[in-house]
Amino acid sequence: MSFKFSFFSEESDADQNTVVPTNEATTKEDAREIFIKGDTLDSEKVNYAQIKLVDGLLIKYIQEAERHVITDSSGCHTDLIPGVYEGGRKTWECAYILLDFLSEYISADEIAGRSVLEVGCGSSLPGLYCLAKGACVSFQDYNKDVIEDITIPNVQLTCEGNSKLLERCKFYSGDWECFSELLCRKQIKYDIMLASETLYNTESYSKLHNLFSKHIADDGVIYVASKYHYFGVGGGIESFKQYVYRCGEFLVETVFTSGENLKCVILKLTKTIKKSEVG
Repeated sequence: MSFKFSFFSEESDADQNTVVPTNEATTKEDAREIFIKGDTLDSEKVNYAQIKLVDGLLIKYIQEAERHVITDSSGCHTDLIPGVYEGGRKTWECAYILLDFLSEYISADEIAGRSVLEVGCGSSLPGLYCLAKGACVSFQDYNKDVIEDITIPNVQLTCEGNSKLLERCKFYSGDWECFSELLCRKQIKYDIMLASETLYNTESYSKLHNLFSKHIADDGVIYVASKYHYFGVGGGIESFKQYVYRCGEFLVETVFTSGENLKCVILKLTKTIKKSEVG
């Protein structure tokens, strides 16, 4: 089955959805840290879903985000407007697949106590799992309102008022290049980096790769979940792998491939040369 971005089907009820600004932007979104306003969220006042994993862990996330729709300057429904909105209000297929992969194939000991960054997090299912398993997690998305309206409420739902879990979270918004500059100023690196559905635009590969290169620890690991190809926008697994090979900074391993109907792949990236191996 071919895949293309489509937030909104013709049968859906547009009257229940919010339309965001339609102007296309060409400037970068400055990076910033975002802080939680209040520790709790009343779960009875939001429409949320939950996923029960094989170990019994419950991940809760806002379901009404699925009903969000945006329009471009011509009035057509679209899943993204470059430089305005990057699709973070929908929980995409690869987020579920990366969540399942982490729960089934990565031991809790490999996560607990580690520093984790989820890039382009949106609803943040993989990051929520790592948080629940004892990691300190930074959540990043291009859009500030996605962090405030989707990511932070999802964290609050999953934490259920546990302030100790919330203390292990940080939230950031902004363009990947600006975000990398912010992390450089803070001298931050991560043990684990996660990304899902971030490879649809080949023009963003350099920023994403640079973020990985500068901010993964020498012994760290990166998991990238993506559809094999994004029809209509050009990106996908093979083009990104070729880009990574040309840069020569990471070893690339395919660690998971889903079924044929909706082919999703998870890549594992590790540094080719570690400081401990030099000299």
